[in-house]
Amino acid sequence: MIADIRTGIGNSRSRNRGTFRFALGLVALLAGVFVTAPSIVRAGDLPVVEFLTVITALIIEQLVGPDLRARYR
Repeated sequence: MIADIRTGIGNSRSRNRGTFRFALGLVALLAGVFVTAPSIVRAGDLPVVEFLTVITALIIEQLVGPDLRARYR
């Protein structure tokens, strides 16, 4: 994994694409916070709801992501 990261950092196209994907993921995460925040009744519930949101997103990505990436290629 470290070798792959080192190779990706050396390649400007890979670095730019990784930065874009990171920024897009951060925007999606923040959008999820703003969508779920109004449904939170107590302040202590926010971490639990956000954790479940992220876990759900990861599961959906694992189920759908490979098919979408294969279709893109």
